[in-house]
Amino acid sequence: SSNHMSNLLVQNIKHTNGTSAMSLDSGGRVNIPGYIVQVATVSDFTSGETTLNNASTNLVNVNVTRKVAGSAFLVRYECVINRAATSNWHYLGYNIGGSNIAEVKAKDDNSWHTQSKTFALNTSVSGDVGATINFASHNRNGASHNDSIFMPNLIVMEIAQ
Repeated sequence: SSNHMSNLLVQNIKHTNGTSAMSLDSGGRVNIPGYIVQVATVSDFTSGETTLNNASTNLVNVNVTRKVAGSAFLVRYECVINRAATSNWHYLGYNIGGSNIAEVKAKDDNSWHTQSKTFALNTSVSGDVGATINFASHNRNGASHNDSIFMPNLIVMEIAQ
């Protein structure tokens, strides 16, 4: 007996009403709008605390190679923060390629807390399929006192559109 293999050649799968349900690009990658294409994470759970005094820092970063044209990115950043005082704010967020994309106020408290934020879907990230996009964590202390931060965890999801 012999094995026979057949191929189904498609570029798009659509509903009978014409709504596109999914497509395959020339590299064979499936694009289903709203689905996660890939997840990239980076953590540093071993380094000591970083102290910020009216300054900012990027503790961790991860390179993501874009897989789908026109995709969007969902970013979640979390870290442990302790503030010496509660004047002004501590901000956390993320950067892309060193440019500040988003930062938000963290809990204003002078005891240890894990702080986390999932940022709105970013649909304006530049770079074609195959481009390397660098995402970095972002912490900023807006006052002249010491904020201690450690255990950063950055999660980046590429989502087909």
